[in-house]
Amino acid sequence: MAGGILRELLRARAIAAEVRTAGLYPGRVLAENALAAMREIGIDISGDSPKPVDDQLIAWADTVIPIEAAYAEELLDRFPDVGGKLYRLGRDVRDPVRQDLARYRITRNELSELLAAFAVTLPLPSAG
Repeated sequence: MAGGILRELLRARAIAAEVRTAGLYPGRVLAENALAAMREIGIDISGDSPKPVDDQLIAWADTVIPIEAAYAEELLDRFPDVGGKLYRLGRDVRDPVRQDLARYRITRNELSELLAAFAVTLPLPSAG
């Protein structure tokens, strides 16, 4: 969900950036409730697929945004080079894995708020 939200926020600000998503413990398929919660706000994440964080992704990334402090700590343990790339959202966002649609909506809304605060820190493209 975070990747879809961030893509939309960047598009709205005319910022050309590639957003990739991955997890420390990804599932095999996207959760139906994640798809549904995102469809409700007009964002289609059906083209995303769960994938694990790996060395190549860390090397590629300019910024890595974990949604929980424990994830940030584990990323640092497993990928020491990630340190200068970590951006913390300001507070933890509980992973809604295996929860009901209401919980996914709460998580979606929290991510939207926190990622919007991140997106406004990025420089806008210069005109012409």
